[in-house]
Amino acid sequence: VGRYDDALEPFRSASRQSQVPQEVLLMRAINLLASERPSAARNVLADLTSMQLSAETQTQVEMLDDLLNGSPSLVLRHLVSVDDQQDLTDRETFLQLLAHLDRGDWTAAEQFSTTLDTSSSYHQAAQFQIARWLYREGRPDEALPILSRLIEQNGQSPIFWLYFARASTDPQIGLDAFAHAHDLLPGSGRISIEYAEALNNAGQVERATSVLFGYLDVRPSDARALRSLAEIFESNAALGRAEQIYRTLFELNSDDIETGRELADIQYRAERFEQALTTLDGLIERQPSLVSTRLRRAETLSMLGQDAESRLELGRVLRLDPENETAKAMLARHAG
Repeated sequence: VGRYDDALEPFRSASRQSQVPQEVLLMRAINLLASERPSAARNVLADLTSMQLSAETQTQVEMLDDLLNGSPSLVLRHLVSVDDQQDLTDRETFLQLLAHLDRGDWTAAEQFSTTLDTSSSYHQAAQFQIARWLYREGRPDEALPILSRLIEQNGQSPIFWLYFARASTDPQIGLDAFAHAHDLLPGSGRISIEYAEALNNAGQVERATSVLFGYLDVRPSDARALRSLAEIFESNAALGRAEQIYRTLFELNSDDIETGRELADIQYRAERFEQALTTLDGLIERQPSLVSTRLRRAETLSMLGQDAESRLELGRVLRLDPENETAKAMLARHAG
């Protein structure tokens, strides 16, 4: 019923305790796929492949494995037409629906969805998969009515609300939907990030940062949330706050050159040139051949009045990239 995150821990517990772990593991893998956790689903399938499986379960595992690994040609070996589905279980019907969507055959997928009784545990999941596919295909106006019906049936599903917010063309309705999703699952990084970004776009900067700080209180090392927070501060000219966040990100992974560059750029824009130079020197020590980093270092040296050193740095850039027009123009300005 769309409460995929709520099902994760019961599935883990059942996997350990069940006398038929294959069945539980397969359901767990399908739940992970439906909740957009393909890597975790692959890990569960890897456990299944080492077990003795019935022919029926083996077929379902193969279909799920093909879907997870993006092998539509392999999925074809198990596809059936909707006219031949009467002997399928609800789970097999759901997998058929996923396989047809994977091939881009929305019509066949919709036909399979209509064969699932409304009392089936896969009915809402099937409707949601169709709505998500329509949204991802750039057809949000067709996805919205399906998502609206799902929310009417089950307003406790954060993923239903999340996709409703994504598909909505009305900013306020979208914000309200993000708020519902966040209230239902405040520990979700993607919901917190998307909600905060929507709030920032609506000019509600304080609420946006509050949402992210609340999430980071629980998961302080989540790089995606930290980056989103830094970008919100940056977009609102709070460069000092943005620098603090980029510094935290860089401390979490000092080998991440791109984050180091972002930190140096913020420091440069905030006219903290000495700090920017220190950051750039550290980046060049790690990767001496990065032309863009050396160009920024030359600019920073110039802003510090160290023109001779700036020219030397530009000479190093031209040795790495003799046709670099930016370096040539900067040297010309120095000469002028």
